Amino acid sequence: MRGWLYTVSNRVFAMAPHMKDPTCGRLLDHPEIKASAYGVYEYAGNKIVFCSQDCKEKFEKDPDPHYAGFLLWQHENFRDPVCAKEMIYDEAKSAFPKGYAFPNNGMGISKHKDHVFFFHGEDCKKAFDGNPDKYHADWIAWREGMIKEVDAQVKTEGRHELVHLPGYDPDNP
Repeated sequence: MRGWLYTVSNRVFAMAPHMKDPTCGRLLDHPEIKASAYGVYEYAGNKIVFCSQDCKEKFEKDPDPHYAGFLLWQHENFRDPVCAKEMIYDEAKSAFPKGYAFPNNGMGISKHKDHVFFFHGEDCKKAFDGNPDKYHADWIAWREGMIKEVDAQVKTEGRHELVHLPGYDPDNP
């Protein structure tokens, strides 16, 4: 199955095969997206999907916090917590495989304090596992800064139009 691509700061990342509802945070897989009566939308150049009419209406009423959360999610899930490297497409494309579980993408995964991390290299995973509290604390500090950055980006950009993409096929973008 081909992956969805999105850009952050002119870098291409994979987001497949799931899409995240920006309102409730639910991950939807390709069959759910294709069967959804709510369809795929574009907002500020990002493809988004809603799991229900209620989520779509909430987004339309006040898109800024939901869009900011969506952007933060993109950054969080493609950043190695040890070396701070943001993954490129080839490294990140297996980050969200079929199903809702995070994969062991060959580099390993670690879970710590209700967060799931994946790594671009085995050395980073070993370092994290050797001192997870330190790297988790560093990640939390990074996340706080990223929240401010994303909020500023959303305020600077202003509101965008939510554009329906009828017939959009996540398997053939």
